[in-house]
Amino acid sequence: ALLRPGRFDRLIYVPAPDFKARVEIFKIHTRGRPLGEDVNLEELAKRSEGFTGADIEAVCRMSTLLAIQDYLEKMGMDKEKGEKEENLKKLKIRMKHFEDAMKLIKPLSESELKKYELMAERLKAS
Repeated sequence: ALLRPGRFDRLIYVPAPDFKARVEIFKIHTRGRPLGEDVNLEELAKRSEGFTGADIEAVCRMSTLLAIQDYLEKMGMDKEKGEKEENLKKLKIRMKHFEDAMKLIKPLSESELKKYELMAERLKAS
């Protein structure tokens, strides 16, 4: 329904970001977040070939949620041992959280990408 005449004046194909753009997208979506020392944004950009900006944002959000989940689980164990609750400075988003998030968030398949590229070619021709 969104592609019917009168909905949008122009359709613009935006290809998946290249390596350099993915690094920048990771920087944007991790800004202000407590990243662990082991987090390597360039390595994440290498592993995220084919991911869109929205996919990368989803990976960053999911990795944050996974880190919070780990923190809360550990905090619960510490309380059982009678230890006092530490402050949130112990909460870190580690590379493992990003790796686990990338297992959950999948990029577009090759066939889906080709479909969009064909659509872009057809629109360019008309």
